[in-house]
Amino acid sequence: MTTYSEYEQTAIEVALAAIQQTLNTNDVMTSSEQVRDYLTIQLAGEPDEWFGVMFLTSQHRCLG
Repeated sequence: MTTYSEYEQTAIEVALAAIQQTLNTNDVMTSSEQVRDYLTIQLAGEPDEWFGVMFLTSQHRCLG
């Protein structure tokens, strides 16, 4: 399990807020790299490995 300093945790929270704002405004991730980066940051603080599925339309919009 990775332990983050207070500074690193704050940086992660700021990055997540920026990504969430972009998703709320844009509602589209235009590449698989953007999805990977989003999920990497989103799950960075989790102590366990995760498996999940994101269902996207052909226009890269998340369903649900």
